[in-house]
Amino acid sequence: MSDSTQNASMLETYKNFKFRVKLDGNYVAGISKVTGIKLTKKLVNDSKKFIEKRKFQAILLEHGIFQDTEFENWAKRVWNCHSEDNSKVSLKNFSKDIVIEAYNETGELKITFKIFKCWISEFQAMPELDAGSNIMIINTIILENEGWEGN
Repeated sequence: MSDSTQNASMLETYKNFKFRVKLDGNYVAGISKVTGIKLTKKLVNDSKKFIEKRKFQAILLEHGIFQDTEFENWAKRVWNCHSEDNSKVSLKNFSKDIVIEAYNETGELKITFKIFKCWISEFQAMPELDAGSNIMIINTIILENEGWEGN
């Protein structure tokens, strides 16, 4: 196989990825966009030693508003929780692990990301509406997380 054929074949592997998002063991319908599976690491000089600071970037999901309502229901549970004395509310009961799977154009699973202890920090129930636009009505969800692994 020539280098150009091999390179073209490799490029085809990464073309037109499709993806699916799994929550509570079930696939969520209508996810149109996922961004932000990102880890940032910094070395901070603390006196005589370096300390590693890691931050897992929040993940943005765009979701068809008339599709599966699982994310919307999850967001409502978080927003509707109150502590009796109006103090801090633990997110422990509202965090969930999710799975994001990416498939190539032939439908072969290429990579899976397991995102740990996600919670919804922002939920846009409906985008700006414009009667002159042909944009699909989607909601936006921002998921904070405590880490991920890919394989």
